Amino acid sequence: MNMNQKAEKGMGLAKRWSGIATPTLLIVLCFLSRLPQLMSGNLLLDGDESIVGLMAKHVAEGKEFPLFFYGQSYGFSAIENCFGAFFFKLFGMNTMALKLAMLSLWSIGIVFYYKTFFLISNNKKTALLLTLLLIFIPPWAVWSMKARGGYLSAFTLSAMAIYWLIKLKYKRSIIISFIIGFVIGIITLSQPLWIPGLIPIIVYSFWDKKRIREVLLLIAGIVICMALIKVLIPHKDSDYWSPTIFSIPHLMQTITALPELLFNHFAGMIDPGESTETGTFSGILSLVWIGFICLGMGIQLYRMYSKKQHPIASVFMLSSLLTMSYIFILKEGFSSRYLLPLSGYLVLWIGVEFTSVAMNTKIFKMLMNGVLIVVILLGVCSVLEFRDYSTLPEMPNKQHTEQQNIDELTTYLETNNIHYAYSLDPYLQWQIMFYSKEKITSRYLFEDERCPLLPPLVDAALRDGKPTAIIGYIYALEGLETMVNKDSLIHEVSTRYFVYKNPTEAQLKSLKFEF
Repeated sequence: MNMNQKAEKGMGLAKRWSGIATPTLLIVLCFLSRLPQLMSGNLLLDGDESIVGLMAKHVAEGKEFPLFFYGQSYGFSAIENCFGAFFFKLFGMNTMALKLAMLSLWSIGIVFYYKTFFLISNNKKTALLLTLLLIFIPPWAVWSMKARGGYLSAFTLSAMAIYWLIKLKYKRSIIISFIIGFVIGIITLSQPLWIPGLIPIIVYSFWDKKRIREVLLLIAGIVICMALIKVLIPHKDSDYWSPTIFSIPHLMQTITALPELLFNHFAGMIDPGESTETGTFSGILSLVWIGFICLGMGIQLYRMYSKKQHPIASVFMLSSLLTMSYIFILKEGFSSRYLLPLSGYLVLWIGVEFTSVAMNTKIFKMLMNGVLIVVILLGVCSVLEFRDYSTLPEMPNKQHTEQQNIDELTTYLETNNIHYAYSLDPYLQWQIMFYSKEKITSRYLFEDERCPLLPPLVDAALRDGKPTAIIGYIYALEGLETMVNKDSLIHEVSTRYFVYKNPTEAQLKSLKFEF
């Protein structure tokens, strides 16, 4: 091998290593940035996450392969279930394993966003900075690890679809067209909230009369995917949870509520009722992102006025605006988590606007890099503000971690040979089943459950005289304290939960349990 061949081989290895190194660094940063949350004493799966955990457990055990979030005919969760099952096999069935599984799924999406940024900018440094914006944006501080039916699947699959669509604009491929269609079908079944933002990118990629065959294959991919999952593969749909999320628009009311909705979203206040308050850095960063939207609109208006359009910037602007547009018809009271798709499209839009302006002069480029670094540093600080995130009220005399609290509850029930429980809280029902590894079966008020088999099992135990209990939070007795002697009969567990052993059917009916 001569010197030239050795040099070429070395350059080839360096190029391949360079292609691996940055994505690896990004994945490491995804995990390191969430480490404070993972190590927090508040770390606990909420009720919906516990459902995904139970679904993943059943996949790992080979009991079933559920496609959709229990009790719904939407929220395709098979991908989350598979990731969870794999991590349960590696690390056992626990909170950390499920959180790491979800973070891994989200991190794959981050890598594809990086690939898209690099494809557009052709600059690794710029692509890295823009990807860091997305890693440290507050809306994903907690939700990057949330096991909630279909959200992380939609995030990662949409990142893949965007990358392939942009690549397809310049390099035609019939096979990739079909794959993109299939992926869009899964996104639609997972969380269709991502679809409005994908539409302009699809139109941009296929806007060519010569691409009719590719468009038809894209449509075929969507149809085959949805037919395969919804028709050909047998599964049990349920309408336990099929809320009406859209309403007749009240335009002025929505417009006046928009600033608060956007602020809460960009500050990471995704679900109402969560105990985490807006942090200082998260609040500042929220205003920065709202400012970026205004700035982006200003740049777009200038482009229109000067007739210097930037097609891809306009496409990502439309993706962002379409994602925001459906909030005008959302039913009042729905949380800002429905804006989760906005972050990816918005970073793409602002990234293109910034890099296109920075190309003009060296000063603009230095200014852009400086702004991005400042926003990233704010993002790092904002993610740290979520280290003690919790969905539960803070206890005044906190001595145990939340994991220890619920472990104490499951231990107390099992020690008293109680394997069937009536839960006064709809989320605790699923948490107790997950954290007991299904040694305890629990039901909530309604006969029509997410899993219809649960109420009959618990009710049969009650009528057969087996030990049962009412469980709930000590601060939410729901009137039980007026029926029995609270001090002697209601057992407090770890200052968080309570247990009332062996209730009667009459007492349960008074608490609105259906039989």
